[in-house]
Amino acid sequence: MAGTIFTVQGKIGFDVWVADLASGTTERLTTDPMTDASEWTRDGRAVAYQSSAGVRLQAWPRSGGSTPIADTKELGFLSAGPAGAYWAFGVNADILIARDDSLNAPRPFIASAGVDEGSPRVSPDGRLLAYVSSEGGQLNVYVQPIPGPGARARVSVSGGRDPMWSPDGTALFYRTLGSPATFMRATIAERPRLEATRRDSLFPYRYAGYDVMPNGREFLMLKATSSDPRAGAASGLTITTSWLQLLARSRGGQAGAVR
Repeated sequence: MAGTIFTVQGKIGFDVWVADLASGTTERLTTDPMTDASEWTRDGRAVAYQSSAGVRLQAWPRSGGSTPIADTKELGFLSAGPAGAYWAFGVNADILIARDDSLNAPRPFIASAGVDEGSPRVSPDGRLLAYVSSEGGQLNVYVQPIPGPGARARVSVSGGRDPMWSPDGTALFYRTLGSPATFMRATIAERPRLEATRRDSLFPYRYAGYDVMPNGREFLMLKATSSDPRAGAASGLTITTSWLQLLARSRGGQAGAVR
């Protein structure tokens, strides 16, 4: 992660900005009022984002204009995979995938009638896809092989959303439902079968969004300006305490582990 990307609402719409965490400086990346769903490429050299003309790629540091990479318009989420692997797109409550050499031809991957599916996250090695589904009437986090075959595994126990992979791909972070929500870490194993082998509660989640730092031990949190994180308004970036310390506290009795 070369820096953190975030959207800022102006008088007309949103634009993507880049914040340099080392210097504390920010720079505007886009000038399209319909910008949304931004994501770093895995090498940190560009940002993919949804624009009014489809998905575009902008080099970073900025040099020249952006490049169109997909015509997908109703995009709610995108996740860039590693080189030679798949990207995932959340479109109209379904999930589409496309290889990085054919991003303009995404195909349905998870699409169930009457079920909302979204927030796709491709694992660091490109082998697995984490996502959220409303199957059963409640949002939960699932993981399954991409592009398949293979059975999926449920990660959250009684509701979950906003999954994010650890940099080494051995764990998924997510938050539970309810208020206040709980920030969770689930250990993911592929053998002998795909499953979450352990779930640890880390701390109460009262933020508007988050990301996992490259060291895998800290988080970048977006503070909510309202007491309700669902309000959408947010201000300020915070780096939290190491989750290793939080996990040690949980094992000492201040929080819980769900196996």
